[in-house]
Amino acid sequence: MPLVDYYFDDPRLILIPIEQLTPQGMRPEFAAALAAARVVGRRTHPPLQRRLCAVLGRSASLAARTRTWAPPRLRHVGVVIPPLGVRRTCSC
Repeated sequence: MPLVDYYFDDPRLILIPIEQLTPQGMRPEFAAALAAARVVGRRTHPPLQRRLCAVLGRSASLAARTRTWAPPRLRHVGVVIPPLGVRRTCSC
């Protein structure tokens, strides 16, 4: 199975792996694969890219102002569609 199929396999979740991210958001090749897979609507893709950049920017700003906030680092991202499509269950 190609990895891109794995990233989009669950219709409730999009996995954006760390190797497909930069401080500016998703790599262009991955963004194109995301658009081609039609997993996310056209209106959703640009806001997703902006939000990824905003999170890193806010984290960098906080890290610059305090010693207790770690500098930002890229991490795997999971995007849940629809928002309540995936829920954590507790067997507590």
